[in-house]
Amino acid sequence: MPISSVNQVTINALNYAKTIARAGVTAVYVDFDQELTQALHEQWQQWQPADIELIVLPTPYRSFVQPIMRLIEEVEARSADEVVTVVIPEYIPARCWQNFLNNQSSLLLKGVLLFKERVIVVSVPYQLKNY
Repeated sequence: MPISSVNQVTINALNYAKTIARAGVTAVYVDFDQELTQALHEQWQQWQPADIELIVLPTPYRSFVQPIMRLIEEVEARSADEVVTVVIPEYIPARCWQNFLNNQSSLLLKGVLLFKERVIVVSVPYQLKNY
């Protein structure tokens, strides 16, 4: 499951992922900036999810999709007869026009994953009441 920080949206989606996972849940963070990555590690340690693995993927070109796709391909190669489920947390703003400000990364990732044969994409919405 791709994450951008440890917040209520992430926690809700990870809790959902645990209910459907047979082999465990992995949170994936793409490292664009070392300071932000350090802050994420600190948030993760404060939250302390014992049963969720955190993987940090470096990206030299600020690409979000390519590192995640490489990881999915590695997982697929290890388990040739398994299906990979990617859980994507999504903000649902109070007003529909605000959607243009959020969820662009998730839309891009979903668009690419749509063409992967053994990958299922699940969106976990989080309603923003006071946006």
